[in-house]
Amino acid sequence: MIPILLKSISIEDYGIVGLYLGLVAIFTAILPMSAENAVARSVFEADKILNRQVFETAIAVVIMMFLLSLIFILLLRGWLTEPLFNISLLALITSVLQVFVNLILVQLQMREEVVSYFLISVVQAILILGLTIYWLPTLGVWARYTSPVISLLVVLVSYCCLTNFKYVYFKVGLAGWDYVRKVGLPLAPHSLLNVSSLYIDRFFLKFFNYDVLLGFYTISSQLINAVGGALSSVNNAYTPWMFNRLEQDKSLNFIGIIVILALVCSFMVLLTIWVSPLIPVGKYSVIVDSLYLIPIYVFFESTYYLTCPLLYFKKLGSSISTATFLSAVTKVVLLAVYLLFNEPTIDGILIILIASVAIKTLMTLLFVRINYESPSK
Repeated sequence: MIPILLKSISIEDYGIVGLYLGLVAIFTAILPMSAENAVARSVFEADKILNRQVFETAIAVVIMMFLLSLIFILLLRGWLTEPLFNISLLALITSVLQVFVNLILVQLQMREEVVSYFLISVVQAILILGLTIYWLPTLGVWARYTSPVISLLVVLVSYCCLTNFKYVYFKVGLAGWDYVRKVGLPLAPHSLLNVSSLYIDRFFLKFFNYDVLLGFYTISSQLINAVGGALSSVNNAYTPWMFNRLEQDKSLNFIGIIVILALVCSFMVLLTIWVSPLIPVGKYSVIVDSLYLIPIYVFFESTYYLTCPLLYFKKLGSSISTATFLSAVTKVVLLAVYLLFNEPTIDGILIILIASVAIKTLMTLLFVRINYESPSK
């Protein structure tokens, strides 16, 4: 989608698209307050009624947080330009629909219904792409803001009609609140800080009026997000498999996998450094020149996804949140110092991103070591 949009909008407008995507991600983390993690974990509980109760409580949490977020945006209206205000509202509406889809997806993930999970994800992506291309000539950049709303509505309605509301309980209830409070809420700081840390650099660049750099950085970060999305998809299949292994008290050996990851990513760094100068890219050369940093990011993020479910299985949400908090603080401090005292570059901002992910990964490994006899058990 990036090449299609850049043919019709300026690099500065694409930077605003980056802010919109950041708002969607942040609202998607805020609205459920990690209740979706409680829904996912409840699938493995012996009490099967609990899953429905937790789902209904998650709906109540989402509605409450949506209303609070809406009030917050309305209070900020005098501080925002009209386009930013409208983009914020669209981001909030998109996020509500995305959270409802996510509540379905976590059910399918934990029940290992891979085909249904895959179809929903693919159909959603195709609809967003298709509608954006269709509306781009008439709506311009606003096609990118409105297409997710329609796409998510189509996905939700289609799923509910075709499956007769399978695993879906659109009813408000509080019977599952104790479970959400114990399992979901401790992960809320992790979810919010993790997403905020990933996108906060875009808001820093906008605050310091680096509009052109924001556009170029959004392109680079979209490539990283694509890699992160792929890793997340693998993790969605991997987590229930790991839970089943842990429930059967079977040992898991991660050290060998981490070593292999390190070797593969090191090779990719060297290969990217060698290949990048051979690519004719014109004005986007600044992006290609930073591609060697992506495999380093992949190594730390992959290691994190590999080991974090060990803490999630033991319901150690506070440990996960602590690792994420330290990562977020590291990124904010480094970004502030870097932008205040240096002329920023894409490489510099990406290195700060990698440093924050490395902190999160190392802290997660430390907590795994503390809470298990060894990382391989």
